[in-house]
Amino acid sequence: QLALVIPRIISENDVIWPNTGDVISSNQSRMHYTIADRLAEGSYAVVHLCEDYFRQPFVMKIQKPHRCKTLVETDWNKERDFLQTVNHPNTIRLYDAFVYNNLYYYVMERADGTLRSLLDDQAKRSPGLAFDTFVNFARQLLSGLCHIHKKKIIHRDLQVDNILFKYERG
Repeated sequence: QLALVIPRIISENDVIWPNTGDVISSNQSRMHYTIADRLAEGSYAVVHLCEDYFRQPFVMKIQKPHRCKTLVETDWNKERDFLQTVNHPNTIRLYDAFVYNNLYYYVMERADGTLRSLLDDQAKRSPGLAFDTFVNFARQLLSGLCHIHKKKIIHRDLQVDNILFKYERG
């Protein structure tokens, strides 16, 4: 059963920060997303697991409103435009982008983990990484980077915590 959050009346600059279990509605796609566990928090955003009405899992990135609203909106629009133009098997897919209660949201493909978590798990099982596995990771990473570089975009924050992976299923 879907329970919508009824927001209190807010001014243009007020925000209502969402909590786990809250349902957020997209004015773009008309989808409703239920916020689940917090995955990470950075300087500019908080990342949660979420699911849509059909219980499909996604990741929701919520921009922090700690800067001037115009700067937050400008940065959000740039990132949204970038994510909408990137369509490559080695990049994360954007499914929805919208503003709700003066907060800026992205709904993206859910990955299985970060390169750091994958390497940490591998190190617990056996020392080192098989050469074929390393070459496969490097090929996929460079393929995704090459794709965004062809679009004249530089990542600027490439690190093991920002490199995501998905297991191949099927």
